[in-house]
Amino acid sequence: MNLDEAIESLKVKDYKQALELFKDAAAGGNPDACDFIVQMYIMALEPSITSDDYLQYSIKGYEYRSKDGCFNLGSIYRNGMLGDPDLNKAYEFFLEGATEYQDPRCQYFLAEMLRNGEVGKINVDEAVKYYGMAAGRGYYPAQFMLAKIFENVVDNFQTTLEFYENAVKNGHVDAMLRLAYIYEKGIRIPKNFDKAVEYYKSAAEHGSAEAKLKLARIGIEPQNYGGVSSFSRSDACKMLKELSEESKVNNLIKRDALYFLGQLYEQGIEKDSPDFNAAFECFSKSSNLGSLPSMYKYGCYLFNGQGCVADKVEAFAILHIVRFISSSNVDPSVKSQELISPDQLVELTERRLVDYEDQLTEAQRSEAFKIADERLGRIFNVS
Repeated sequence: MNLDEAIESLKVKDYKQALELFKDAAAGGNPDACDFIVQMYIMALEPSITSDDYLQYSIKGYEYRSKDGCFNLGSIYRNGMLGDPDLNKAYEFFLEGATEYQDPRCQYFLAEMLRNGEVGKINVDEAVKYYGMAAGRGYYPAQFMLAKIFENVVDNFQTTLEFYENAVKNGHVDAMLRLAYIYEKGIRIPKNFDKAVEYYKSAAEHGSAEAKLKLARIGIEPQNYGGVSSFSRSDACKMLKELSEESKVNNLIKRDALYFLGQLYEQGIEKDSPDFNAAFECFSKSSNLGSLPSMYKYGCYLFNGQGCVADKVEAFAILHIVRFISSSNVDPSVKSQELISPDQLVELTERRLVDYEDQLTEAQRSEAFKIADERLGRIFNVS
């Protein structure tokens, strides 16, 4: 059967009609029809396609030697899409697809299994071989993985850059971010802030919240990025607001976006009109998401009643908590090291505590220490 009619139904979103036509073609032994049905299930285009259909047409596609047959079954068994994962079967299907059909997706996921030691021992050399096969066929996730591997083990750094750049050309956001970071920090090449910004902008255009946060930071602190003119402070403010309000943005990005937004309000968007109420609100929200630098700012504002009603006891307790966690051996991401180093934060907090201590009575200090101890006990699960 000619698939043109079925594909046309798919294009006009008549999914029921398309499914019936694909099923008719599959019954006649057409391998491509099986692949289309599997893709319709994965993309949830037609609710009447069941998981049994998914498995049935994946198997039929493999039996008919369809272009997706090995990849579909390998994915099913590796991810446990229809039950418990079976890594040995997944490996067999990916290996067949990688060698007999030269399917770059099978080559890539076979390399992943070898690199991670999912079946037997870790075998980086074999993984590199299959990543190379997939990369040679233009599969950009493989180009990115090769770049990551070569960045650490290959002397010729130009090879690493070429793999990253090839992945970038295919829209790989992580490759854009990595190249931006390499040029920003000057990793094995001279620093180039213009190129770094270029790649951050590309990643942001592809929806990267991390890149948007970085661009906003460059707009706020251009002096720390070679004076590159990326965005105005107003543009940075707008971007930070969007990041802090977007439901799909993860909390770590929101946390830091709110911290920088608080700084902008504190300094004045155009450095002439501080809004301490808005700054306090941002630091408060960021603190609730676990930002220690924001907790420090929040404590200072609260002690002085800046942008809020003063509460010296609560502020003193918060600053003690910040100092303790900053000097403790906890997850570095909790400490927001990209914003303020833990050592700097300890030093800043200790200065504030010394300055503030004489402004509290002995009873107030005692109450603050009690509050701090109780909260730290809950944080570290100490009774």
